[in-house]
Amino acid sequence: MKICVLANALAIHTQRWTKAFAEKGHEVHLLSIRQFHVAGVKTHTVHIGPVNTKSIIWTFLSYCYLLLSARYHLRKLKPDIVNAHYVVTHGVMAAFANYHPLVVSVWGSDVIWHRGKGEMPWFLEMIIQYVLRRADLVCATSNFLLSNVRKYAPADAVVKHVPFGVDCELFSPAGHKESEKSAGGLRIGFVKTHVWHYGPQVLIKALPQIIEEVPEAQLIMIGRNKMGGKLKRLAKALGVLERIQFVGYVENKEIPGWLRSFDVLVNPSVCRESFGVSVLEASACGLPVIVSNAGGLTEVCVDGKTGILVEMGNVKDLAEAVVRLAKNPKLCQNMGQAGRKLVIEKYNWQNNVEEKLKLFEQQISAG
Repeated sequence: MKICVLANALAIHTQRWTKAFAEKGHEVHLLSIRQFHVAGVKTHTVHIGPVNTKSIIWTFLSYCYLLLSARYHLRKLKPDIVNAHYVVTHGVMAAFANYHPLVVSVWGSDVIWHRGKGEMPWFLEMIIQYVLRRADLVCATSNFLLSNVRKYAPADAVVKHVPFGVDCELFSPAGHKESEKSAGGLRIGFVKTHVWHYGPQVLIKALPQIIEEVPEAQLIMIGRNKMGGKLKRLAKALGVLERIQFVGYVENKEIPGWLRSFDVLVNPSVCRESFGVSVLEASACGLPVIVSNAGGLTEVCVDGKTGILVEMGNVKDLAEAVVRLAKNPKLCQNMGQAGRKLVIEKYNWQNNVEEKLKLFEQQISAG
């Protein structure tokens, strides 16, 4: 197949999908306002101003340029199928270009409103509806996200659940470091961008209670910090700053090593998450997980089997769950093993890629 993907070339999701398609022997073209080299993929960068600029103005103008030129590029490339990622940006461009068959991949925040209170603005709803009407197929990574898509999609829309899974060879328990529980310690991991809706502040607030029961507990926080100094100030006010290691951004290929050094991964989101890739990556590495009951997260954690579900935003609930695992190494081991089994059976990346390519082929045949 000749596949053209419209997406942000700098996004790890884009890089993983396009690389996987190319590795399966398909001719893959990536149309983006950002520039990034993906092995085996031909990237067509359409931009105004400096490449990969962080300027809002240049970015907006580049998106406008791609919107107006997408039809030209697609007619020139003549792909067998177009796959647009993220409804309200590249989905709009692909829909406007009116090239078929068109597969729209929904990411989550493009159809789930969590910016402030109230419902999604009417104009965004109209944009989403416009794109989903033009799509021949819509792919969602979770059943929770699938239900949100159906709110905006036509009644006869073809909507499929295709998870964004895990490379089970890269993310594995191999080389797992010895647990520090025997010495009374506990390494708690957080691997997400540091923003309010992912709940890093909830985890820090729970740390004093955890330390009361597990005196040597420490928290390792990985991810880009978008909260400025708020988290460090909170930790200092609670007297736990010295127990937290702020690692910062880590390349995806380095994440497995960090996960293997943890005793538990915590994802305490305080908003409706569409999915939970970081949770699955931890499970694939044989870690027990603790996650909030926030949307799609409930699909990647089987409560009491692969991890523990806690009430969203409940500090006491979260602290008690961490302490429970800290005091029960056998339970941790069983949950870690069950978690890896779940990932292999339902969220194996290679199987997810094959499933999506099969859907592509069906769309091409139907057209």
